[in-house]
Amino acid sequence: MAEDAFPYRTALGAAARLDETDRWRLVKLLRHWTKGKQFGAEDNDWKSELTAWTKWFGQAFPKEPALEYTVADKPQESKYKFDELLAFLDKSASSRNGNASRGRAIFEKAQCMKCHKFGRDGEGIGPDLTTVSKRFKRVDILESIVYPSKVISDQYRSSLIITKSGQRLDGLAAPQADVVTVLLSDGSKVTLKKADIEQQFASLVSVMPERLLDTLSKDEIADLFAFLESEPK
Repeated sequence: MAEDAFPYRTALGAAARLDETDRWRLVKLLRHWTKGKQFGAEDNDWKSELTAWTKWFGQAFPKEPALEYTVADKPQESKYKFDELLAFLDKSASSRNGNASRGRAIFEKAQCMKCHKFGRDGEGIGPDLTTVSKRFKRVDILESIVYPSKVISDQYRSSLIITKSGQRLDGLAAPQADVVTVLLSDGSKVTLKKADIEQQFASLVSVMPERLLDTLSKDEIADLFAFLESEPK
């Protein structure tokens, strides 16, 4: 049901017309539709939970018009202006200034391999980037790097996990059998037993760090895109 925006738009759009006692019931309905997804609000705190659901709607259905009462978070300021960086990449691509071989080294330097696969390289915890240039335009790929929390597929949504011992982990959770491996934003991994998890909430923040390109020069970014747009070996 999460593939269809209509019921979520209808339900969230009706929230303002409901009395307060029914708004928590709406939260429970949304959780039921998504097999228990929740964002960590206390019971009956419908305001916090519905605010999170409206943001989730924008991330899960980016092609849909935004809900009227959704307030977008201001992303962290990057040292590069998005439009200028896109223009530079388009110019570099047309003049073939980017170098795919150097770009592979940048892909590794930026720790992309700890989450993504490209051909035979990397790990498949996050989205596979092998054919990313065939599936998305350059502007969309750049946007996903510069604004990683703008669009998040539920398939790759990170989680806030609280263990029975009180440990808090925020990352991309990959369950397998009786354990869960959590990929943290610094590229490290933590493996937990499912039995040791007390609570698990959906996160509205991507595990992919913001300002990822700030540590790279423009030429290095051009090399990275040359690699992402090359044929995998």
